Formats: sequence, structure tokens, C-alpha cells
Amino acid sequence: MAAPVLEAVNVGAIDTGYGGDAAFIFAIGSGAGVKAIGALRVAGTGPVLVVRNDSPVHDISQIGKLHIATPRGSVSHNYILAALERRGLPLDTVTFAFLSPQDGEAALRGGSVDGWAIWDPNAALAVRQGGVRIVTGGEGLVPSYAFLFAGDGAIAAKRPLLVDYQARLYRGWAWAADHGDAYAEVMAKQTGLDAALWREVLARRHSVPAPIDAQLIADQQATADRYRRAGLIDRRIDVAPAFDATFSANSKV
Repeated sequence: MAAPVLEAVNVGAIDTGYGGDAAFIFAIGSGAGVKAIGALRVAGTGPVLVVRNDSPVHDISQIGKLHIATPRGSVSHNYILAALERRGLPLDTVTFAFLSPQDGEAALRGGSVDGWAIWDPNAALAVRQGGVRIVTGGEGLVPSYAFLFAGDGAIAAKRPLLVDYQARLYRGWAWAADHGDAYAEVMAKQTGLDAALWREVLARRHSVPAPIDAQLIADQQATADRYRRAGLIDRRIDVAPAFDATFSANSKV
């Protein structure tokens, strides 16, 4: 989850970290001294809504008045808010239970919520374990990115190191995008989840390193504005100053 990584970067416990875009926007809306210095664009399926097999909900358009578990300010929270807006529904139509991924799945299986908005591999693993399914109709609902974060202090004091790290990470992301099977094996070793599950995840999403450019910033401004409308942040914020595009100039994308 991005939120604890962002908090650690903000307080200077670590210099840099990686996580989802929506959590980053939520953090800067709360005044965190953190910038995005790199980006990974996710094409295909991003966050999803998971329901029990006996649920009457089969399409994301049916989410009105559901009780949905999701981490607060996360990419999956943003996904549900965007789904409501697409239908022209008030953003408080859904009742949210703000829970960790593990607690959200338990709440869904225990019947205390109607749905669980989450990302892979959590969703794929839950479906494999049985009893739940992914709701269709939400592909491409919100642009999905992951960001490399750095604290303002680290950017000022350790810029050459961050430039080197960011460039290495972009090369790694590019390799992963071009070598799906091998990357699945790497992720299996790192996570303890088997390579077949990672191949399933990678088959429905394709991630590539991306520049921090005008389109990316516009996408993130849309998320920030949505969070303002939902009351998650108390003012409209200009997200552009939270992005440092100069690091991307050192990376081939």
C-alpha cells in the first residue's frame, strides 16, 4: 500500500518509495512534502470491484447504494468514485468501509460489506481462492499510474543518487514490460505467490515506464478534483508543483 510509504517519505524515514497515484494525490492534498519523480502507466485492468458469487451485481454500473470496502484515498477508492460520477450519481451514494486490503477481503467474505474495491494481485488471489468474482464494465474507468516518490529533503540533498536510481528503475520497468514470463517468475520469488497467478495478472494489465508530462498531470488533477468533490480533501489543489519532470529527462521512455 502506498499510504505508509508516502508517510515514511514525508517524515524523512526513507528517501524514496513507490506506490499508487491516487494515494499520492491524497497525500499532497494533506500537505505532504513529497514529489513524484517517476511514473509507470498501467494499461488494461487497474483496480476492480470484487463481490461474492451470489451477489446480484454483475456490472460496475450497478454499484449504487452498495456498502464497499476499500483503503481510504487509494486507487480503488478513486475507481469507485469515478464509477459513480460516470453514472451521474452523488459521490455519497455508496457507503464506504475504509479497511486495509486484508480486512476488506475478510469483510466481503463475512458478509459485512457488499463489495471490495481492490487491485491485483489481491483481486486475482481472492478469485482463485473461490467464492468471489470480479465485476465487469470498469476497464479504463480511470487512468492508472504508479509513481516513484521522493521527499523534498532527499531531492535537495541526494539528487544525483535519485537520478541514478530512477534511471535504473525505468530500465527495470521496461525490461518487465517486454519479458512478462520472466517477470512473473521474479515476482513469484519476491512475493511467494506462484508465477501462474502473476502471469494471469500480467495478461490483463500491461505497465510501461512513462514520462511526467502534461497528460499525466491532467489525469492527476482530475483525481484531485474528484477527491475535493467527495470531501476527502478540504480545498482545491494544483497538483502540478508536486511533480518533478526533470528526472524523466534522464530516462528513455
